[in-house]
Amino acid sequence: MARMINTFSWSLSRQQMFDECKRRYYLHYYRSWGGWEDSGEPAARLAYRLKQIVNLDMWIGDLLHRLLEGQLTRLRRGFRPAPQLLREQARSLLNQEWRQSVEQRWRENPKHNLNLFEHYYAIGVAEGRRAEIRDKLFSCLDHFCALPLLDRLVAAEPDAWLAVEQLDSFVVDCVPVYLKLDCVVRFEDRTFVIDWKSGRASERDLEQIACYGLYAMQKWSIGFDNLRTLLVYLLADETLEQTIAPEKALAMQERIVSSMASMRALLSDVAANVAREEDFAMTEDRRRCRRCNFHEMCFGPGPITPFDG
Repeated sequence: MARMINTFSWSLSRQQMFDECKRRYYLHYYRSWGGWEDSGEPAARLAYRLKQIVNLDMWIGDLLHRLLEGQLTRLRRGFRPAPQLLREQARSLLNQEWRQSVEQRWRENPKHNLNLFEHYYAIGVAEGRRAEIRDKLFSCLDHFCALPLLDRLVAAEPDAWLAVEQLDSFVVDCVPVYLKLDCVVRFEDRTFVIDWKSGRASERDLEQIACYGLYAMQKWSIGFDNLRTLLVYLLADETLEQTIAPEKALAMQERIVSSMASMRALLSDVAANVAREEDFAMTEDRRRCRRCNFHEMCFGPGPITPFDG
């Protein structure tokens, strides 16, 4: 089997991590490389394990997308979701994956067993917090089942569906730019990129929209006039339809090129995508360290003092 090569790429999440803490970026994208192998270096194996850690809110967002992927497959076949059944599926996954984290099953397989930040760093989770995240997930699912948009999805022809929970890439300056598409469907003469959100609106949503425009233009040769995005904030039960302005997409492309240059400037060997830890400084905002899954590699093992916010 050919050895996997760590090639350079770009994504919005990669940019965000680079901007917040260069050391975390290095540990996530470089030090963890090869850590999935039993023969990997101890530091790489630790970094790979820590890379998989998620906090409660990230876990709920991931669970939501996994559950909706199954429902979209059913909608594509003309079947509407059953709210009560969907809740039962969610409850089963919540309990199953919570046990994975509590029982530390990630020690056997960190990629496929949940490792919650709150458990790993012994912060503790109050019973009320568990109920809160469960109710958040249930509310998102209930609002999804009641969306008027589902009528259009059920009625859409099979060949009108262009993507469902698809990880793909487009190219900027000869570098792959990765993004995850929740759902892309063609309604009449327009194509809609539908993005499910479990949290609140943010400035990053506008960057995401611009990336969708660049992707659709490369992938399907879709002009901006025929492309729309639907940002569906399920917890707030709000849907925002957005057009993609060509000048915004062009500005995003320029920003991607600039971001790539900043990332590559810290590499010891750009052509081979080689990085050294000493070239990636830790953030000066230590509050971020207390929320970072790589805390152990920077400060040693042990619990993190509980924090507010």
